[in-house]
Amino acid sequence: MQDRRVAAARLWAIQQELQRIEQWKLADLQRQLGELEQQQQGLLRAPIDVDELQDLLLAARARRLQRLAQEIARVRQQSEQQARQLMQQTGRAKLAANLSQRADRDARRVAEGKELSRLLEESVGRALQASGKIAGR
Repeated sequence: MQDRRVAAARLWAIQQELQRIEQWKLADLQRQLGELEQQQQGLLRAPIDVDELQDLLLAARARRLQRLAQEIARVRQQSEQQARQLMQQTGRAKLAANLSQRADRDARRVAEGKELSRLLEESVGRALQASGKIAGR
């Protein structure tokens, strides 16, 4: 019973750590997405003043915006996938917590049952000794 409790507690701790890792991954993807969107907005708002370079700069800006849009789409997709993985990991962590709590509860019940048996044996033993003393008189 003790082995089951220890294993369940260890499983719970591992699942909690995995959940934290999934949360960190999601936070990093969201940070990357924010940075990419800021770059995209910066390029969209940047003015072009020089007429001769306008075509060249517009083409470069368009290519950069296209790459940023692709990167944003990729990071968004990864972020959504990471959110799903985090939800799954959270479910596994909750399951591990329930298993750990159940193992603790079962171990307490076994210990309480043993204690009750010991107390009953002591009580019955004393009663038998007391009745033997009375019968022996």
